[in-house]
Amino acid sequence: MGDNSGSSDRDDRFNLEVAVGQISRTTLEEQIASKLQNLTNTQQQVAAYVLGHPQEAAFLSMSQLAKAVGVSNAAMTRFLKAAGFANGEELRSALGQHLQEKMGLAQRLDKRIEGVDDGDFFASYASTEIKYIQNCVRDVSSESIERAAEIIAFKRRVFVWSQRPYWGLVDLLDYRLTRMSQQVVPMLETGHYVLDKAHQLCPEDVVVGMAFQRSPSDLEMLFDVAREKQARLVLLTDLVLIPKKLSADVVLAAQRGPAGTSNSHIIPMVIINAIMLEVGRKRTEAGYPVLQDLDRMRQDYGRKYGYGSLTELQALWQNRH
Repeated sequence: MGDNSGSSDRDDRFNLEVAVGQISRTTLEEQIASKLQNLTNTQQQVAAYVLGHPQEAAFLSMSQLAKAVGVSNAAMTRFLKAAGFANGEELRSALGQHLQEKMGLAQRLDKRIEGVDDGDFFASYASTEIKYIQNCVRDVSSESIERAAEIIAFKRRVFVWSQRPYWGLVDLLDYRLTRMSQQVVPMLETGHYVLDKAHQLCPEDVVVGMAFQRSPSDLEMLFDVAREKQARLVLLTDLVLIPKKLSADVVLAAQRGPAGTSNSHIIPMVIINAIMLEVGRKRTEAGYPVLQDLDRMRQDYGRKYGYGSLTELQALWQNRH
């Protein structure tokens, strides 16, 4: 369980990147990001676990933390030194401050919102969202969008999992992909119930997982099963560092704003919509009926039951505007 920085095998490689930009980073995130390039693969694994599970890590001894990450006590000691911590207590203190800063970011956002005049509220809020969308364009490459679409477009089934507050994003993917004649398996289960659907995975499937603010144990378990079943993996996240258990074929990482109840879904929706457009294009070019068959059915059945075709509905919308 020592350092594996020299390994070239895919399962052992853990070459983390700073996943997102500088906005709203805590002091701990800044410190680890500044040391990242000098950390070995194992040390990066520790860093990702610490940032992905801060509430758990803050209450663990260093030996307990080493066991949770799956590294040796000696590797944990080397991480502390490489990351700039004098000892375990200093790391635990930094984790406590990290959690307080995460809460403080939300409180500062709420305070800023409360201070906006009613007449300017929407403009102020929209400007904030535009700022994060601009950063999303910087952080998420067109190549990663295309790779995710390539995987999703031609797999037999698409399993989609997210944390409870983001089930709307699961529904969005389900709706868009179903319209493209793809079989979608929404996963709204937690705990061991995740396995009720996960055991069905096979190499012809892909799992799209979403992890926001933390690294959910349910998703880590799902990804473990998916790897065993040789399914492909796509991760959508706002984590600064990606834990090894959430490593995927494609990682799409962008910040959504300060942590808290005000977190926006707009950024992941932008990413999802971009992927869906690319999936539609790829399936169309490959000869899949995609929306053409839906349009035909609306033409054949829609008039009989009082609904127009997609073309007619688009023309009606354009005429109204």
